[in-house]
Amino acid sequence: MKDLEFFMEIWSERDHYSEISGEPLYEFSPVYFSHLVTKGSRPDLRHNKDNIVLMTFDEHREWEFGDRDKLRKDKKWNKVFKQFEKLKSHG
Repeated sequence: MKDLEFFMEIWSERDHYSEISGEPLYEFSPVYFSHLVTKGSRPDLRHNKDNIVLMTFDEHREWEFGDRDKLRKDKKWNKVFKQFEKLKSHG
């Protein structure tokens, strides 16, 4: 399965809101789909739906390049970190 097909399947199954902030995501865009565990570190999780969180472009950038210690202190990220830890420990 290709990434775009995978993302479109998720888009059809989930509400179109950021799972972090609740902000609406008005139209389909691959930038809204964030892999919690990177594709490079765990290629086997690339097309695992539990490894994908819908988020705004800015939230996606924060997750990828931001200060994770700072994000951990913000309770809106709790669900993401819980899922991230679960995936890292169990796959």
